[in-house]
Amino acid sequence: ADEQLDGESILQLVQHGPVSERSAEEREAAQRRWAAFTQEAFVRLGPRRFDEMNAQIGQMNDGEISVDDLLARARYFMCPDNEDLHAAFGQMIRG
Repeated sequence: ADEQLDGESILQLVQHGPVSERSAEEREAAQRRWAAFTQEAFVRLGPRRFDEMNAQIGQMNDGEISVDDLLARARYFMCPDNEDLHAAFGQMIRG
């Protein structure tokens, strides 16, 4: 089939690359990993820095900052004490 991409589809490809559908099991596994990560992050970062992380994620979701900006800002409140947490955060955010 000869498919035409509309402007929105092209913009999504440029911004996010091709997206493959995840199976229900993959989505559930990702949700479990995120839940485990957020629990650990709350314990290790404490409420103030955890809230800062969530605020930064919200800004990224709203398109106010890029993924790279999010990870750079996260380095500020996670490191140097939590380098491994920052690395795990980066892996999860980048998918």
